[in-house]
Amino acid sequence: MNRRNDVSFVIGDKLVVLIEHQSTIDENMPLRLLIYIARVYEKLIDSKAIYRRRMLTIPRPEFIVLYNGNEDIPDKDTKKLSSLFAKAGLEDKALLELEVKVLNVNSGHNKDILGSSKTLGDYAEFIEVVKRETKGINSRDKGALAEAMERAIRECISKGILKDFLVDNSTEVMNMLTEEFDLNVAQQVWLEEGVEIGLLRGELQGKLEVAKNLLAKGYSVYDVADLAGLSLAELKELNQPHLELS
Repeated sequence: MNRRNDVSFVIGDKLVVLIEHQSTIDENMPLRLLIYIARVYEKLIDSKAIYRRRMLTIPRPEFIVLYNGNEDIPDKDTKKLSSLFAKAGLEDKALLELEVKVLNVNSGHNKDILGSSKTLGDYAEFIEVVKRETKGINSRDKGALAEAMERAIRECISKGILKDFLVDNSTEVMNMLTEEFDLNVAQQVWLEEGVEIGLLRGELQGKLEVAKNLLAKGYSVYDVADLAGLSLAELKELNQPHLELS
């Protein structure tokens, strides 16, 4: 959970913010990217320059999410910041907008995009093999999951799918897959036991207690906010010394 799964880079005059991986549909992604892009611009420009009279030129942003979860979504979709505004749906034009392109990179979708990049195409095939090998396995059966993941990695190496990367980084890939499944298990357990901890009742105190336990286990603040259903502002109420929201 403490890994980075997003990357931004400049191509010409375009600043591309690419979210490398999303296995669930996040309706709040436009807001998260709004905050992210503001921080990126802060690093790109002189902090004093924005107060000068001469107009600045900044790279034009583009936001892309690569989705490979299990929900059936279109090949291409767009998420808009304006849909999160209070009284959304009014005909008045939003004074602030941010659009995120959502691309379904599951095997069989967006073949033109996957075909244009062998790495991305291989990635889609690798995830498809992992899904096939882990299908039907109880997500709490760590041993069976590990064996299934190892089979998926061996199969892809034998077929030349992400071969060099998997040979050099098989341990890291196993850890990544395990973390992803651990997160899914955790979400399921918290939902099942939500009444006891107050999460399902929507009680703020219960959510804060969940967040406190997750932070103690080393989860990142952004994953904690998502899982506990809290905003970053609400997390500040925990007032813990190691809690960094910057």
